[in-house]
Amino acid sequence: MYKIKEVANLLGVETIEIHKKLVNLRQDLKGHTVKKNGVTLIDEKGLSIIERSFVDIDDVEILDVVHNDEIEDDVVLEVGIDEDVDSNIDLDIDTKILELKKSINKTKNALIEIDTQIVKTSNVLQQSSVNLESNIKKLKLLEKEFYKNVNRR
Repeated sequence: MYKIKEVANLLGVETIEIHKKLVNLRQDLKGHTVKKNGVTLIDEKGLSIIERSFVDIDDVEILDVVHNDEIEDDVVLEVGIDEDVDSNIDLDIDTKILELKKSINKTKNALIEIDTQIVKTSNVLQQSSVNLESNIKKLKLLEKEFYKNVNRR
C-alpha cells in the first residue's frame, strides 16, 4: 500500500495531481484505496490505474494492422511477454478504456467551462437588456422634455 506522497514520488508528479486523480478516477479506484487514521492508502492496482491515467491520449499511436499474425506480434512486443496473448490483449483493452475515460473527462471539463461561459454571457446580456430599457425610458423623458421646451418658444 502506498501513501499519496509515495505515489506522487513514484510517478514524478505533485501530490495535488494525485488528489485530482483520486477524485476523477473515483469509480475506477473503488476497492483499491483505503483510509487508515486519516491517511489514504492506494494498492498496486490503484497505482497502476493512476499511472495509466497520466498517459496522454495524443501520445498513443493506434496502428492499423491488417493481418491477425501482426496483431498478436504487436501485442506481445508492446507488453514484452510472449506466452499469454489473451491477458496482453485484456491489458491493452483496459489501457484503451482508461484513455477513453480520460478523454471523456477532458470533454466533460471543456463542456462545463463552455456552460459557465454561456451563463456568464447570458447574465451580461440580461443586464445589458435592463440597461437598454432604462436608457430608452430616459431618452423618451428627454424627448418629451425637449418638445415641451420647443413648444414654449
